[in-house]
Amino acid sequence: ETIPADLVRYLEMFREPVAFSVATDVPTTKHFSAVVGKLIDDFRDCLPTSETEAWKVIEGIHGEIKKEDHIDKPMFDVEMVQEQEEEKEKNRKLKKKLKKKNNQNKIKQEKK
Repeated sequence: ETIPADLVRYLEMFREPVAFSVATDVPTTKHFSAVVGKLIDDFRDCLPTSETEAWKVIEGIHGEIKKEDHIDKPMFDVEMVQEQEEEKEKNRKLKKKLKKKNNQNKIKQEKK
């Protein structure tokens, strides 16, 4: 019994080839929208037709992703993230200390 070609194609979409090759050059960066656009083009025959509501959603998502193409660097650099994490940790320690002190004060008041 033969497997329908469409079914094989759809299964191939999810197949991850195992390769042990190592690139000899530094890969060039690509915008995420370009990667998504290529996937849309590669699998256009598997996607809904352009007249459907689902296709409008796909185009809408791709359009939203394209809006990010102009960003050259992330909004938060590593130093900002580290500072925010340190601040959060300080606040957690302070809250823990205050909670402990409040509990001790409650116990003292209850003993009176």
